[in-house]
Formats: sequence, C-alpha cells, structure tokens
Amino acid sequence: MTAKGLQWSAQQLAKMFGPPGDAVSGAIAAAGTKGIGEAAIAYYFSGDPPRRTAEREAEQVENATIDHVCIGEDDSEKDHAIESENSKRGEAPAPYTHWRDATGWFSYEMKCLPGDPMQLHVTYSGSDGGDRRFDILVDGMHVATEQLKPRLADKFYTNVYEIPRGLTRGKEKIRVRFQPKPHNVAGGIMDLRLTRALSSETPKSTLTGKVTAYFRNALGRSGEASTGHGTV
Repeated sequence: MTAKGLQWSAQQLAKMFGPPGDAVSGAIAAAGTKGIGEAAIAYYFSGDPPRRTAEREAEQVENATIDHVCIGEDDSEKDHAIESENSKRGEAPAPYTHWRDATGWFSYEMKCLPGDPMQLHVTYSGSDGGDRRFDILVDGMHVATEQLKPRLADKFYTNVYEIPRGLTRGKEKIRVRFQPKPHNVAGGIMDLRLTRALSSETPKSTLTGKVTAYFRNALGRSGEASTGHGTV
C-alpha cells in the first residue's frame, strides 16, 4: 500500500468510528503499510469498542430480566415485599437513586421462571469495602458469599450469581436475602435483577463482517487503497 492509500484508509476509519487515538496509531505503525487493514480491524473489531459493548450487554440484560428491584424506592421495595432488620438506605448518585445495606439483614421476594436456571445481578459501589462480607441466600439456601473491596471510586459494578435450577423448580417466586457475616455489613447494593441465564461469552460484533468487507474493497487485490467508500 502506498502512503496515500494508508492515509486514505486511516481517514475512513476516523470518519466511521471517531478519532483513532494513540492505540490505533501504534497498531498501524507496528503493522506497517502492508498490514493496515488487518491491524485496524484487529483494533476496532476483535471486540467492539467498550461503549458499544457495554450498551449491547445492558440491552441483553434488560431483555432477559424477569424481575427488577429499584433499591430504596418505596413502591418497588413494597411491591417486592421487603423484609429487613437493622437495615438502612441512603441516596445514591445517578443512574441509581438509593443504596441499601444492613448490619442485620434484608430480603426481597422476586418473580422467577419455574425450574429454569436463573442469574442474580447485583450492583455495588466501587467505593465500598472494609467489613462488608455477607452471604446471599435464596429461600434460605446459600448461593454466594461476597466480600466488597474498593475498586473504582464514584463508579459502580455488577456481579452475577448463578441460581441453580433446583432452587426455582416448581416456584413462581423466590426470596433473595442479604445477610452479613458476624461483625460485618451486608451491601450496600444499588440495583437488583433476576434474569434468565445469559451466556458467559460476549457476542461477537455484528459489524465485523461488514468492516472486513470494507477493507477488502478498500485495499483491493493489489493491496492499493481504492477511491471508493467500500462496504460499510
């Protein structure tokens, strides 16, 4: 590929997907002009750009959701028959409204699919840590033990816990309980969802084939960049 062809391909990438940044520039430099197509595709579409991946995963979780508790919100907690002892709530920054924790315990009743494997999605604050070790139970059966550790200040993260098929068999509702270890606190939690079991593999980008075709058209058989716009 000529220098002109390299420049043209880089410009098309920037137009489609935003400024390439240092990472793309480094990949291009490492691959040289001959490898521009492969290097660019590897960077942009070995996985999706982080924002697109996060948006797609959030949509998958939403579509798989069977029940959702808006933590700390009166109507939602009442609808889910909250029970608690020595528990408190407070305001949380957007996109959430409240957090809840307990030196005693708290629990919610949640809808489920009878006999289906389910997943519990629990959102935590990246600022929480210390004496926050607790058990998560479903209808009195231990599902997981969690130890919160500071991760990302002012950020949130979600952990996913598997609920075995046996715990939902013959049931339309289950009770999810958060109970601290001695001298600890359960939570705080920001959001709680019960979903169908999702695949552990991140789906491949739906754009990969289109971008590969784009570069094949752009580079052509001779390795020279064409002047057309390719397949996008």
